[in-house]
Amino acid sequence: MPWTSRALGLCCAMLFSSWADATPSPSLGPPSLVPPSLVPPSLVTPESSTTSLPTSLPTSESRQLKEVNQKLARLEKAHRALREQVSELDQLAGQSPPEQSRRLRVYGFFDVNFRYIRFSDEGLGRLLSHDDPMFVFGNLNIYFDARPSPNWRFMTEIRFLLNPVGDTMTMENPLTGESYEGVDTLTADALYPFDEFNFGAIEIERAHVTWQRLDWLRITMGLYLTPFGVWNVDHGSPTRATALTPIIYATSAAAFFPERQLGIKVHGQVQLDDVDLDYEVTLSNGAGTAATLVDPDKDKALGGRIRLGGRWPCLWKLGLSGYAGRKSAFKQRIALAPTFALVRELTVASSTYSLGLDLAATWGPWVFQAEVAAGWVDFEAGHRPEAIRGPGTYTADRFQWGAYGFLGYELPFSWIALRPYFSFNWVSPDDNLPKDFAYAATGGLALRPAHSVVMKVEYTFSAVESEADIAALAFRDSKLKDESHNLYIQIAVAF
Repeated sequence: MPWTSRALGLCCAMLFSSWADATPSPSLGPPSLVPPSLVPPSLVTPESSTTSLPTSLPTSESRQLKEVNQKLARLEKAHRALREQVSELDQLAGQSPPEQSRRLRVYGFFDVNFRYIRFSDEGLGRLLSHDDPMFVFGNLNIYFDARPSPNWRFMTEIRFLLNPVGDTMTMENPLTGESYEGVDTLTADALYPFDEFNFGAIEIERAHVTWQRLDWLRITMGLYLTPFGVWNVDHGSPTRATALTPIIYATSAAAFFPERQLGIKVHGQVQLDDVDLDYEVTLSNGAGTAATLVDPDKDKALGGRIRLGGRWPCLWKLGLSGYAGRKSAFKQRIALAPTFALVRELTVASSTYSLGLDLAATWGPWVFQAEVAAGWVDFEAGHRPEAIRGPGTYTADRFQWGAYGFLGYELPFSWIALRPYFSFNWVSPDDNLPKDFAYAATGGLALRPAHSVVMKVEYTFSAVESEADIAALAFRDSKLKDESHNLYIQIAVAF
């Protein structure tokens, strides 16, 4: 490399110049004092140079020669260090991207749970689930993370489930006359015909490729998690604050943001003095079951998130999220006239506009987390779903909002990480029914026996109050209050 040659030449010139300026005349110089280029570096030391000086030299000249040899020793040492640095730079310049950056990394997390839910005797929760104490296979998520070059990254997250075995397709219902039908996935092993097993399901949580040459401008395309709140971003169960999902995420009627989207995302990070600014802008097919396959309404959803983070007066992050898009369901038929064609007909179509605000802070041993979300759902004329009241009635437009707060305290134990915590959830799913709401209060204890292992034990009391006509299905009063007591024990591990 040109600059390498110049650097070596400059060092040699400095050595020769220092030698020429400081060396006495030939008539006075000792015959043993030769240029340093001909002397092994190990011999060019103050001790070896001064001991070879004749005793007949004047004191001032001996002192001058001693200083010269000391200076030569220092220059030679610096020269050798510079040669080593230049050699390392030459090796790095001639190499392809490091093997570490191109390596495929595989990691993930797993959790298993014990659950016991006790429903109130008069509640409709008994129609949705049994109150049997049971072990639950939670999440088995595997990440495949590859960087084919320094500017490109591919990452996918796959979740493995035991479902759908044991799922209920239809229940025996005296009102409709339907009979019970469950899911059985028992099948024979092709390799061992006398063995049988139940196959499970695979869910693609996300799969995307990212161009990441610049910190302030990165482009991701594929199936990605919606940038919303804390819970959806902190995706793994070992990092989530509680075992149970907050109501604003768990309730389908209050699904303010889609969990994931298929499209493109532009994002980056900018440093503003002592504040970090992260931004994300998304463009996708929108929400709905079909949105990951097609875009039936031919209208793209737009969303985004801005998050600020700092370290004063504590470690904090504040985020603002937004989303606007359509959600559609459709059916298809083959038209025979006037020409053969595949016709797609929308059955349900609505527009959703959502806003979310989130805050996460750590102040000493205290940990705080909160989210507030609000959404407006406007159905299109002719594409409203039927209301539960019966044929001829349709679902009205609605406004919904919800929030939750979490507070934890790290106990001052040096031998174990222990955190008691409390959380409260609230959601109002429909402003047309102002007396309809749901809430949940949770108290728990998180234990971290190892760096990558987290255990949570928590109790949750939840209640749903409603004046909706669904109560009429149970032939009771129009006022419904459904309560439940939930015990969860979870062990999660990251690997």
